[in-house]
Amino acid sequence: SVEKRVPPFLRGEGKGWITAEYAMLPRATEQRNIRESSKGKVAGRTMEIQRLIGRSLRAIIDLEKIGERTIWVDCDVIQADGEQEQQLLQELLLRQHWPVSNY
Repeated sequence: SVEKRVPPFLRGEGKGWITAEYAMLPRATEQRNIRESSKGKVAGRTMEIQRLIGRSLRAIIDLEKIGERTIWVDCDVIQADGEQEQQLLQELLLRQHWPVSNY
């Protein structure tokens, strides 16, 4: 998703922001788990994965080219097999030339 605004600390800087939301789908594991969002809080592991994805993307993308926009990347785990996060980061790093000019 793309929003035409940035966090308060970036207003007027002419730079954009990229952030991630990471979640495991209820049937991603053998036994169904409850969505963290329905519990009202995000676990520490989930928060750290979100931060890692966001930092990795901001490190490879020129935030000035985005302009004052925020890009939200939704990262949903379909099958929890221990390799999802690594595969996700590798794919995102390979797709570092995003067509953001359309927004």
